[in-house]
Amino acid sequence: TLVLDVDAKVAAARRDRRSGSPELYEVSEMQVELARFYAKIDELFPNDTMVHIDANQGVDEVAAAVWAEVLKLRGEST
Repeated sequence: TLVLDVDAKVAAARRDRRSGSPELYEVSEMQVELARFYAKIDELFPNDTMVHIDANQGVDEVAAAVWAEVLKLRGEST
């Protein structure tokens, strides 16, 4: 499982920049709780393999990190 870790403040700034109305789960307090949950997800699901990716980076960097992990999981090199 790939987990995209993003700081609640970074996520809020990204939501503020886009158009559209907020979704129910996009309330700041909920985002903080979700960030806490995903930060400890490895402990909650010890039998699953979790790979954390720093999603505070730009889109291109996050996409490259995700793709690199996918290639690793497929046994391919980058």
